[in-house]
Amino acid sequence: MRLSIRGDISGLCILKISACIRTENLPSPAWWLKKDGIKEPESSMRADLFAIVQSLLILAEEMVVLWAEDNLRCPQAQRIAILPEERRDPNIAIRYVVTASLKHEQRLADFIKAQEQGTPPA
Repeated sequence: MRLSIRGDISGLCILKISACIRTENLPSPAWWLKKDGIKEPESSMRADLFAIVQSLLILAEEMVVLWAEDNLRCPQAQRIAILPEERRDPNIAIRYVVTASLKHEQRLADFIKAQEQGTPPA
């Protein structure tokens, strides 16, 4: 199989898929590039494909978030924020939330501070 990503990295992509009798000793398929007759370091296809899929999922999530940020119903009053790790539920994969805009959060903080001090809010 010929692999050409960029001109300076192009070469022959070699796949090694080993056959085995026992399933518990199933070796991971590997691949490497062979360029100008020199073999590049061998890499596990399983690990590489896992990293590729994970990166694509992160990219897709960020694209959806960017789209949502551009299409908020009330952009003056809302924003999309990253939920801090310590507030995330490990059973629910939510990293982003729609929350009040920074202006509204500041007004709310001022209101709470005025309430605590017993003064009327501005």
